[in-house]
Amino acid sequence: MKNIYYTSGILKFGFCILYFAIFLFSTWGGYRGAAQQLPYYSQYMYSAFYINPAVAGSREDIIPVMMTFRRQWAGFDDAPLTNTISGHAALIKNMGFGAILLDDRTGPLHQTGAQFTYAYHIKLKEDMKLGFGLGGMVYQHVLNKGNFTILDQNDNVIRGGKEKVVTPDATFGIYFRTNRFFAGFSSPQLIENNMRFDEYADLRLKMVRHYFLYSGYRIVINDEMEIIPSALLKFVDGAPFQFDGNIRYDYKSRFWCGFSYRDKESVIGLAGFRAGNFAFGYSYDFTISNIKKYSSGSHEIFISFDVTKKRNKSVASFD
Repeated sequence: MKNIYYTSGILKFGFCILYFAIFLFSTWGGYRGAAQQLPYYSQYMYSAFYINPAVAGSREDIIPVMMTFRRQWAGFDDAPLTNTISGHAALIKNMGFGAILLDDRTGPLHQTGAQFTYAYHIKLKEDMKLGFGLGGMVYQHVLNKGNFTILDQNDNVIRGGKEKVVTPDATFGIYFRTNRFFAGFSSPQLIENNMRFDEYADLRLKMVRHYFLYSGYRIVINDEMEIIPSALLKFVDGAPFQFDGNIRYDYKSRFWCGFSYRDKESVIGLAGFRAGNFAFGYSYDFTISNIKKYSSGSHEIFISFDVTKKRNKSVASFD
């Protein structure tokens, strides 16, 4: 009976986070047309810190360091190529700090930057915590106009060369977790800065606010096996919702495999292994949208190493 009440409490708290996020969607949602501007991560369940600053310091006894390499739409010239390095730690009681370095290239646009985060974690029960996180970031955007094909050689708008713009921004997140259940909400690009690449032309790009809502639950089969379903909901002002659903099989916290479905875009297969403090993961996106005529899919690899602060009995797989 105690377990029933406990599970009910977890679900009620999870629904509170969901309602809060929907309220933010309806309050902050605008009428601007915008596409997804941030990099995709098919293995977000192993790199939640990339999308939520509140994850910083959530693994109290280790410092996870991760590198991710993603090549999207293989076969396309100048397709998105993303490299990310991150690390976070609980350096002070109830407080987490972290950093992310990003290098992202898409056609003529090259973005590099750094994000620094702070999170505060509140212990609600013995195995139940709620974290709030803030992040500040600085990005340099380089537009290589030499990559454009110019039909009118007398066009003064695009004259070749490179334009550089530096923009600051911010991100906010909430992260709730127990031993088995986790849920998070985050909103990057809060400031929504404008980038203007050319002093004499109206070449502008607005950094539109994004919203991420995700959740998952560990279903323990026995001492060796677990099934972990999870979902990620993404929203950009002026664009439709996008849904990612995932289910994974985990064996002894050493090997895992699974698949995901990204709404109207791709079916994703993923697998990986852990050896001590080292972990490796690979995913392949099988494209199902119209882009499949030109690209077979996308590759993503992550490599992580957990720096142990003290002896750890078990390591969560979703931080």
